[in-house]
Amino acid sequence: MNATTLAIVRPLDGDLDALCARLRALQDDEVPIVSSRAEIHSPGVVAPVALGEGAITWEFVSDPPAVVHEVVPAAALQTAVTLRPLACGYVETAAPLVKRTLLLRVRPDATTIARERFEADVAAMPEHISTIRSWRLSRVVDNPRWTHVWEQEYASLDGLTGEYMTNPYHWTTVDAWFDAEVPEHIVEPELAHLFATREEPWSREDLAFGL
Repeated sequence: MNATTLAIVRPLDGDLDALCARLRALQDDEVPIVSSRAEIHSPGVVAPVALGEGAITWEFVSDPPAVVHEVVPAAALQTAVTLRPLACGYVETAAPLVKRTLLLRVRPDATTIARERFEADVAAMPEHISTIRSWRLSRVVDNPRWTHVWEQEYASLDGLTGEYMTNPYHWTTVDAWFDAEVPEHIVEPELAHLFATREEPWSREDLAFGL
């Protein structure tokens, strides 16, 4: 069954453009890649050391699920997750656009009810924020550092840094799950807030994998 993997990688030789091109063109009979997207992080990303600027978000679909260490050198791999999508939406958007990825971890002591409310609130954001184009909310299958990945496409960076970040629904509803001063918060402080220019938008079929 097709599975989507998202990895953060750094080139061993420092050549970001060359690694991006190699990942985008990757085809291997032993590791059957259905689709592959790789984007260099833009200035302004906020992430732990090694996951931010100077790194690449690599998103690929494979059948069967690929072991990332078999595809890229282990020294270049910073983190990787296999996604189990919970919800998604598709809006046709012309390239180039901006892809934003947020990796987060819900506290292990969070109740199932709280976790599901959090997921529902995040998945409802496109109903309130018009600049969100295609999007996907997923649980992480195989990496204890992260529990969820929240991804969106935008027609321009302004859609993320403007409307998304300042929207009242964001601040009054979703942000409370992240705010340590709110007793009911459930999201750990470590986050990877990543964005990059994307030349190949998601297709409807890409977003449907795993649902």
